[in-house]
Amino acid sequence: MNNNSRSSKPSKYARIIYSSILILMILTGIFLRHLISELPPIENMQQYNPNLTTRFYDVNNKIISELYIEHRVYVPLSEIPVDLQNAVIATEDHLFYKHWGLNFSRIIKSAVLNIISGRVGQGGSTITQQLAKVMFLTHKRTMTRKIKELFLAIRLEIAFTKQEILEMYLNQIYFGANSYGVESASRAYFGKPVQSLNLAECALLAGLIRRPGSYSPFSSVDRATKRRETVLYRMKTLNLIDKKMLEDSKAYPIQTVNLGKTGGIGAYFIEYLRQQLDERYGTDMINRGGLKVYTTLNLEAQMLAETVMEEKLLEYEVTHGTGTLPVQGSLVVIDPVTGQIRAMIGGRSFKKSQFNRATQARRQAGSAFKLFVFTAAIENGITPADTIDDSAATYKFNGHDWEPLDMTVIQDTTTVVDEPINPLLENLPKDLQKPWSPKNYRRKYYGKITVRKALEQSLNVSAVKLTRQISPQKVVQAARKLGIKSHLQANLSIALGTNEVTLIELTNAFGVIANHGIRAEPYGITKVETHDGRVLEENVPMETEVLSAQTSFIVGNMLKGVIDRGTGYKAHYIERPAAGKTGTTNNYTDAWFVGFTPDLVCGIWVGYDDCRSLGSGMTGGELACPIWTKFMKDVLKDKPIQNFTVPDRIVFAKVDPKTGLLALPNTPKAHLESFLRGTEPKMFSLNTDLLQSTTAEDEIDQELGF
Repeated sequence: MNNNSRSSKPSKYARIIYSSILILMILTGIFLRHLISELPPIENMQQYNPNLTTRFYDVNNKIISELYIEHRVYVPLSEIPVDLQNAVIATEDHLFYKHWGLNFSRIIKSAVLNIISGRVGQGGSTITQQLAKVMFLTHKRTMTRKIKELFLAIRLEIAFTKQEILEMYLNQIYFGANSYGVESASRAYFGKPVQSLNLAECALLAGLIRRPGSYSPFSSVDRATKRRETVLYRMKTLNLIDKKMLEDSKAYPIQTVNLGKTGGIGAYFIEYLRQQLDERYGTDMINRGGLKVYTTLNLEAQMLAETVMEEKLLEYEVTHGTGTLPVQGSLVVIDPVTGQIRAMIGGRSFKKSQFNRATQARRQAGSAFKLFVFTAAIENGITPADTIDDSAATYKFNGHDWEPLDMTVIQDTTTVVDEPINPLLENLPKDLQKPWSPKNYRRKYYGKITVRKALEQSLNVSAVKLTRQISPQKVVQAARKLGIKSHLQANLSIALGTNEVTLIELTNAFGVIANHGIRAEPYGITKVETHDGRVLEENVPMETEVLSAQTSFIVGNMLKGVIDRGTGYKAHYIERPAAGKTGTTNNYTDAWFVGFTPDLVCGIWVGYDDCRSLGSGMTGGELACPIWTKFMKDVLKDKPIQNFTVPDRIVFAKVDPKTGLLALPNTPKAHLESFLRGTEPKMFSLNTDLLQSTTAEDEIDQELGF
């Protein structure tokens, strides 16, 4: 009995085995429970939010540029060709619609191969498992990660439909060429949206998933062709395509276009907008959120501007030999009616310097600033036919303003006026302690001259005297009205453009004259949407009437003369009505030209970052004006020619350009001048003026070759 009793009890070794199995099961349970606790909750999986590419579109909905961490543009399954869906399923997981996330036969086969090879391989994964890995796990090949992948795959199958899983997979997976998802891959390899792919192209993309580097047509067309055939044969075997489709697709040549990341067109403009978006939405939203940013830029105009600018600056460098420091140029093109920015150049190379010379650089505007002097003059009752004495003058600073030095006219402007310094002014900078003699460009002075001629020829002394007549404060007020936000000093030297401004604000100010006195704030974004079409912001023109239409027309008409017969004469090659103003600073440091037609206003600046001289004679008329002319002529070539519209209460009178009085029938070079009704001259020019041999008008015209 005792023997039978002993035989019914488990042996010592059996108990050890049972205990070991139990302990192993408990440890396995604890291990699995720990792994499961590390998995993302189901809510996270349902709130799928991959890194997406933010796209910038031009005014015609053409893609300008893209910002991304991972180059990905999300598209719904309905927009992905069925051939591409089938090609991926046939290649990666032909039982996709039949399993619950796991393919046990493939798992067992993969496990055996892993044991034989002595390492953890990558095989055996279903589409759902691959999605789980790329969404939530690292790429490190460990047994722990593989187990997590299995559990996540099951969770995904529970949380989503097969169509949702496939959609996420096709938008998430990496295809090489820095492209994530089928839309980005389609554009990277074929230069077109995924909806436009044919069967051969779908098969090529599907073949990339397993080994993007090896099967890329950019690496080897032969390997890419063979891999494409493998995918096509697999589709034929599964009856997803017929024999003719197979043969036709095999014969289709591989035609790729390696677009990569946008090649820098409009880079300064995109950065200008990126900084604005960053303030509103944050860097993470811009780089990962897949925003659609609709801009005001015209891509064709931008490309033309960059081509013309580089061509002209290279010509300058070849002629002048600039050494290691490149000459820089900036450009802004604005629609004067809306304020929409159509083109922007901030420098020669965005890769070398991200400093935007169109929006960030403040430089002295030189004579381009005379826009505000003459605008203020017209606003304060002066007419283009009024005369001013263009004779050399010297001024001294009285502690708050410059005043004529005993009203003395110094004919030789090189003469140093030696007058004791007022002890009250000893603490002022030395340049304010000394008398100041503004000089004309060629050191020539023309005596009595019309306001129009003073602007057309950009005569400094006349501008200073005009500023003193109306007051520097009125010039500052005019600049503020027209949109200048930079700091301005209200003194006589303001007439010569000694204050620093940005190109974009100066260009937009000229746009006010083009737009009949209405200031439209410059802007570059019309609309921002999320990747699924939700509108985050929408912008419209912000307009303010700051000048009368009559004042704007008269100023614009004088600026038209700058091109017709003044310092901007080279711009007349545009061969359509246009107006503008040159600008040059001391020692030829900065060259400006800002001009407009009824269609566009464009500003050009050329100079060196370290403010060195551009060289003797390199004025705005010689260097910036030809760039403006070439660009504007080409960008407007298909636009109908328009003239500037004449507002009501504007009248025209034929005047003598020498005196500003009404012209007689035989007055030489008489021209029609514009006036606000009631301000036109009432007296005729005397016949004796016709007998003078040489006048300021004649001398200027002779210098310019008229």
